[in-house]
Amino acid sequence: MTKKSFYSSLFINSGRIIFALPFLGFGINHFIKTEKYVFFMPDYIPFPEYLMYFIGIVFILSAINIIINFKARISALVLAGILALLTIIVYLP
Repeated sequence: MTKKSFYSSLFINSGRIIFALPFLGFGINHFIKTEKYVFFMPDYIPFPEYLMYFIGIVFILSAINIIINFKARISALVLAGILALLTIIVYLP
């Protein structure tokens, strides 16, 4: 391994971890502070507590997949999709 490829690999791996850690924290917070997150959901959403648990699971699993580099692109797309969907559901109406 050359010095250049070592540093590029180091930056890519550290960037992936830095990107995924906040989502891991958000996912854990969805379980710890469920009431706080349910407050932001509109009234027309059925079973908001279960939705918060589902979103927490998605955040945690996607973050772990990105950190260990297992289907990281698909996990990042899942995160982008769920964030876009939540933005539309919460802020559009």
